[in-house]
Parts: sequence; structure tokens; C-alpha cells
Amino acid sequence: MTQEHIVEELQEMVAQKRPLKEVLTTFINALGDLLGARSSAVILLDKPRIEAVFFSLSGGDTLHLEETRFPATQGITGQALLQKKAVICNCPADDPHFYREIDKKSGLTTESILVVPFFFQEELIGALDLVNKPGGFTDDDLRRAESIARSAGELIGRSKELADEMKSSRFLEDSMRSTIDSLFKWRR
Repeated sequence: MTQEHIVEELQEMVAQKRPLKEVLTTFINALGDLLGARSSAVILLDKPRIEAVFFSLSGGDTLHLEETRFPATQGITGQALLQKKAVICNCPADDPHFYREIDKKSGLTTESILVVPFFFQEELIGALDLVNKPGGFTDDDLRRAESIARSAGELIGRSKELADEMKSSRFLEDSMRSTIDSLFKWRR
């Protein structure tokens, strides 16, 4: 699959109002395959808590990390988020920013990592983590991932915005229904 195909598939899924989780899982699978990463993840930023959250994962035995939170200022991912800049690290064990807790929780050993922050309407919303490419990541991988992340950030942001809007609408609808039910019970 090419970069263009990945973006087109994302556009189509968002237009179809597919669930955010499905959109991100499809996206991260395709991106990991395109760049040759053994595992990959979409990490969303929880700004109020200053945490990063593994939202969607692919490859390896990493699915149990889904919804795992870690300080958004920690690790190589944290550095990329703080600097709002992509990072390649082909020897993370030697990097002082490396956050070993994720390897402990996952049971995997991170040998190489490529982190690309992504934005929605110029606001940082998360990062793409690509892990363990045989031979390590290259500058060409970085450029390709950044290019895809630009398009994906807007699509993911719109999809997340839509999901939040739908939750809000459902919440209001449920609240109104509950209020109306209460009023009818009170009048009886």
C-alpha cells in the first residue's frame, strides 16, 4: 500500500463515519506495513492529565498495552511531543530519554523507534510510534511518516471531533429523555 492509498482509505473511513478506533487501527496497520515496523501505535495526548495514551496498536504482542497511560513528558515519545518534532532513535537503550516502563509492560525490547507527532488545526493531539524496523529507521522513513501524519492528523482530528460530538449529542439526548421521564413520573 502506498502513502496515497493510506490517506485515501482514511478519508473514506472518516466520510463513512466509521468508529475512531477502527479508523486508527486500519491506519496504524497500514503505516507499520508501509515502513516495515514490527509494531506501531497511535498515541493520543490527554492534555488535562499530561498523559499519553496508547489508543490503537498493531503488530507483535502489544494489544494488552491498549489504553495504557504514561507521563506525556517521559521517553522518546514524550520528547517528540514536548518538542513537537519527529524523532528517530535506532539505539533507544543508549538514549537518556528512553522510558523502560513500556518495554517492561509490553514484554518487548525496543531496538529502534520512529515517533511523529500529529496535529489537528495546528494543535498537538498525539503521536505515531513505529517500533523495531529491521536495520533501523531512516531519514526517508521519517519524511514518509511526517507526510502521512500531516494528512492523518487532520482526518483523525475530524474523526475524533465527530466522535466527541456524537457522544455529546447522545449525552444530551439521554439527559433530556431522563428529565422527561422524571417529569412524567412526578405528574402521575
